[in-house]
Amino acid sequence: MKALLFYVLQVVLCSGILYSYYLLVLRNKKFHQYNRFYLLSVVVLSFIIPLLEFNIRPGDLEVVDSQVLQNIFIKSYKPADTNNLQQIGNWLLNNAISIVYIVIAVFFLFRLVKSVGHLLLIRQRYKAEKLQKIQLFRTNEPGTPFSFFNWLFWDNTIGMESDKGRQIFKHELYHIQQKHSWDIIAMELVCVVGWVNPFFHLIRREQATIHEFLADRYAMQHQDKWDYAELLLVQALTHKKRLTQPFFNNQIKRRIAMITNVNKTSFLYVRKLLVLPMLLLLVALFAINCSNDDAGKAEQPVVNKDSVEEIVIEQKTPAGKDSGTVEELTIVEEKQIPPPPPPPKIEVRKFIPPKVVKDGEAPSKAELPKFIPPKVVKDEEADPSQVYSKVDVEASFPGGVKGWEDFLRKNLNANIPVDQGAPAGRYTIFVQFLVDKDGNTSDFKQLTRHGFGMEKEVLRVLKLTGKWNPAYVDGKAVAAYRKQPITFVVE
Repeated sequence: MKALLFYVLQVVLCSGILYSYYLLVLRNKKFHQYNRFYLLSVVVLSFIIPLLEFNIRPGDLEVVDSQVLQNIFIKSYKPADTNNLQQIGNWLLNNAISIVYIVIAVFFLFRLVKSVGHLLLIRQRYKAEKLQKIQLFRTNEPGTPFSFFNWLFWDNTIGMESDKGRQIFKHELYHIQQKHSWDIIAMELVCVVGWVNPFFHLIRREQATIHEFLADRYAMQHQDKWDYAELLLVQALTHKKRLTQPFFNNQIKRRIAMITNVNKTSFLYVRKLLVLPMLLLLVALFAINCSNDDAGKAEQPVVNKDSVEEIVIEQKTPAGKDSGTVEELTIVEEKQIPPPPPPPKIEVRKFIPPKVVKDGEAPSKAELPKFIPPKVVKDEEADPSQVYSKVDVEASFPGGVKGWEDFLRKNLNANIPVDQGAPAGRYTIFVQFLVDKDGNTSDFKQLTRHGFGMEKEVLRVLKLTGKWNPAYVDGKAVAAYRKQPITFVVE
């Protein structure tokens, strides 16, 4: 749910930035066709850009090497409520946001279906006339003339042969030819799905206005623009039907201003091309993630299956008992195979060739090369102040497996992911800590971020463990890092 809400927020921000650019640079300019497709692209890009992901790895970062402890599998079970009313109340509370979203989306969808149904009823009342690919309906309905796809609903009080009728017909014909109804249906569906985004509603309204600008420009070709503006002003009516392209609508002021404006748009190509760097900025803002190879590897260390066995903790809540207590806890016996000893270091000596003896001379014993076997050099003695990544004996919990089992039974809350709403699945987390030469633990750090309180719970428990048995190198206690993997299984 958190990921979905974050995605919705990114969509709102992305569409808001792109629409703001339209308001500041492109709105009420005379490249209407460009603006039409720009607004459609704003909607598509607002959904796509937050889904893009590009990982940039700036370089290697220093990561502390550490020994990996046995993996712990924790199974959590959420007990079923016997109270049905309580179950329903909890479900409604947990899904309140989803329910509100669905209810409002259904309302918008109902309005859309109602508008389409109203147009279908008007279509059934009147007989259609074929004009090439257009179906003409001569009606007495208020708000006509308007068009929807290839349907043209005409007002019988307007003569099609008059100058006014011809201009209106050309206007509606352009809507049909340019398939503006597809834009309207698409934006209506977008507003149904994304009704929470206010910029989608603004884009829908602006898109309809741009359609009118385009149709007005086509209709007044070879006509006096002042006569056409007078036609809009004198016969302006309020049109209440949705999904249609009414000739007389509530954008009369902007349409007349656009018709009578003779000024050319300045910096025409600059206004259009500036969209490209803005899109690159949005991609960089929403889609590029800086990561590191070693950091990514640290989140999922590889556990050597030959050296350790998994520890399994199963938490169940029997009927009649409160949740959150460990009733059954089973730890599989840990099997450790000591690492092989390192190969001896061989001292490399320089080869000295034997002296050449001339004929007739007896070789001296001192001159004969003496064979010297390679010297075996022992590893340097362990330094207790150094933090080791490879040790002879790994640090361990006092009391062995049985002590580790008793400690986890008393302290670990296996139901922490269930209590914090984690969905069903497996969550393997890793934490790291340091065991010094005296067995003290410190430098606790989480290496993963699954959330739902799992990393915090494991760190809390590890900080309660007290002293450990330190690691050993050459028989001396040394400091070493340890990683602890724990897998929470939510069922």
